[in-house]
Amino acid sequence: MRILKTKLKVGVKRLLRPLHLRFRRLMIRYGRRVNPCRTLESHRGPGVPLESLEGSQERVSVIIPTLNGGGEFAALLRGLREQKGIGYLEIIAVDSGSKDETLPICREFGVRVIEIPGESFTHSYARNLGAERATGKYLLFMTQDVALAEDYWLLRMIEGLKRLGAVAVSSVERPRQKADLYARLALCYHRLTWRTDGGDKILAMPRIPSPLSLRMNGQLSNVNCLVDRQVFMSHRFKGNFAEDLGLGISLIRGGHRLGILTSTHVVHSHNREGYYHMKRAFAETKALAVIFREFPREYVVKTQVVGEILEGYGFLLKLLGEIDEYPGSGSPGKFFAFVDRRMGRWRDKRVGWPQTHSLEEPRVREVVQRLSALVVHLPAGWPRGYLIDALAGYFQGVVGTYVIASYREMDEALKEQIAGAVYRQYCGIMGVELGKCGVLVPWDPDLKEIFSELAAGV
Repeated sequence: MRILKTKLKVGVKRLLRPLHLRFRRLMIRYGRRVNPCRTLESHRGPGVPLESLEGSQERVSVIIPTLNGGGEFAALLRGLREQKGIGYLEIIAVDSGSKDETLPICREFGVRVIEIPGESFTHSYARNLGAERATGKYLLFMTQDVALAEDYWLLRMIEGLKRLGAVAVSSVERPRQKADLYARLALCYHRLTWRTDGGDKILAMPRIPSPLSLRMNGQLSNVNCLVDRQVFMSHRFKGNFAEDLGLGISLIRGGHRLGILTSTHVVHSHNREGYYHMKRAFAETKALAVIFREFPREYVVKTQVVGEILEGYGFLLKLLGEIDEYPGSGSPGKFFAFVDRRMGRWRDKRVGWPQTHSLEEPRVREVVQRLSALVVHLPAGWPRGYLIDALAGYFQGVVGTYVIASYREMDEALKEQIAGAVYRQYCGIMGVELGKCGVLVPWDPDLKEIFSELAAGV
């Protein structure tokens, strides 16, 4: 009876697949003409008109951890010194061993420097130290590679904090002009997922606390975070990663309000390799386990997780190969329909995965090879393919929606951008899965060395 049900299920699935693919092509063609990411990149939420802003005489202390900041850091300092409507602006750099021109740049712009050994740096320690030495009523935490979009940005931040009745606010981020496709998608879908795509928003303790609701309502960003100093000193940053989210959750648990401003913004994005995204996702997953008291303590079977990662990685290489085989012309809609059809022929077979691809990074490949050596036998029914589903959903739903709405013609450069986005996304997925293992089975002798390498230097 069980065999009959299995055959029936497979048969129905084969019959429905052509209908599913046709429906998806129709949705891509007719149902998604507006690109939410493109809209968000140019959107400016409602705020107080510039002419009605009054200058602020409050003292503001800007705290920036630095390490070889270079030209971007100099541009940030210049932008801060040119801010209008601010009574007093103190800038403090907490430097952890810069070897370039960072310290001379600080002297040029009148920045107060606190030097610490590189080995003592953590994201929380550096910022807390700067806050202790600050004299302003407000603390503004920033990173060294932010670009300011206007001369009244800081005044808008102060006005927004007061108007919302908040103790801390962050403004949204927009990508740089040279940002790659993956960086643009990451910023856009962060704003969509955490619902910061409307006007200025008040955040407070949710009625039903959960990891999701706390994360949505506690989202501050140290890319730019303005906070009342007196309130901050009662909470401070904790941990070595996701310290800004930890602060936000601590503040709303203490009964305070936060704010997300879309009436102004900063410019911030990175074009980084896949291995960085793997390390970042690993560190973030471990940090969230500390921040959220409600983090699920599920049972983890190492061989099952590793098996899923490897199966998904094989799927990734096959998908990259299909992207390469497309002739590189025609509309984006035709491209995604082409890959969709090809994917439908081999996705469920899960055999004959390619072994390498030119896009692979040596350090990512090394992690995969070390994981491959651990898989001797998997329980019946594994791998289940949930990482394959996650990557396919990202390719079709996220990348497909954006590219079809944003571009009229495929070319080799766009294909390369799409392949790079898919590759980096799966590196992040691997980091999340390994991070779960790092939380729940940190003592595992086979994975302990990998955990150490992924945790270093983030």
